[in-house]
Amino acid sequence: FPSRSRREVEVEVRNLTACNVYSKTCEAAGGVTMTGTKRLQVLPGATVTFTDLAIETVGYFDLVFRSIGSRSNGSLDIEVFSNPFEITKADLAYMEIFEHPTDAVAGEANPGKAVIVMYDRFGNVATDATERVEVSIGNNAPAPGVDCWTFTTETDYPSSLVPPSPLCAQILRPDAPDERIGSMIGQTTRGVVSIDCIALDTIAEGYTLRFANVLMPGVSRFMSESTPFTVRPGLPFSLEVFVQPMIERPLAAAELFGHSRTPVVGLIDRLANVIYYPQTAQIVGRVIPSASGCVFDCQNTANSSLEGVTTSDITLGYCRFPAAFVARANPSVVVRFEVEIGGKALFAETFPLRIV
Repeated sequence: FPSRSRREVEVEVRNLTACNVYSKTCEAAGGVTMTGTKRLQVLPGATVTFTDLAIETVGYFDLVFRSIGSRSNGSLDIEVFSNPFEITKADLAYMEIFEHPTDAVAGEANPGKAVIVMYDRFGNVATDATERVEVSIGNNAPAPGVDCWTFTTETDYPSSLVPPSPLCAQILRPDAPDERIGSMIGQTTRGVVSIDCIALDTIAEGYTLRFANVLMPGVSRFMSESTPFTVRPGLPFSLEVFVQPMIERPLAAAELFGHSRTPVVGLIDRLANVIYYPQTAQIVGRVIPSASGCVFDCQNTANSSLEGVTTSDITLGYCRFPAAFVARANPSVVVRFEVEIGGKALFAETFPLRIV
């Protein structure tokens, strides 16, 4: 920059490539991060050298050198451009979750697919990474004191060789949605792992998913854990008797169920999760003859009937029948509970009762 007066020279970097959407350096101004001294003074007839510039963003760039003169003596600004050049990534340094899973329904793929990205130490996507990433359940605590792990997962080896408590949630196999599996494997493509068919089998709040680059069973290099999410029950699938009436001893005719043991009936989804939210339907109970144990004209339905309060609204996913009773003696009857919901007729039956 020939000059007869003191000037300042500044340097600016221009990104000539489209920014990778997963790159953290895209967040910088212009989609590029450059460190070092970017403005220096130059004396008349002298040269200026920028010695500590460093570009932390991967891609193709050029530099713009701008000579800034003094406005008082009418000096003009001058710009010159460098030849384009390429910056390549540094070594793989860490793994991070770019998109987290969200609230989901039991047995259905999480609507928030998980995206995991491999980065170098500057936040550039490690596009040549070929890491194998295992996804398993991180926070999986259905009740205090229950120790959970994910069955057969490499991350939890060797404890994962033993089946965990049935209270613990498991991941479902994408191509066989009723089969529980320990984990899923995602393969890195150009530095990004996308897993969009993660389904859990058990309802609960506060689940997390854990993503690990497993080098060998029990040894992981990188590990990241998702933000918490909730798994809700699915659609009503069947009606179940959660609490049976008293069957250990005979019940007296016209004896309220609530005086011994109140039947409790509720809805479950296809994975046996209790549907805990209210339904706009009623469960109706009635007596039918038992298929077994009949020794005295008990196939005659006129011999018995369910009376008292025999219908109940479904609140919080279940109904109670404390004020129902069987009106007449019968050596072997069952109580059938019925409901129609979503155009589907469901029923559940108690164990055989003896009424005296």
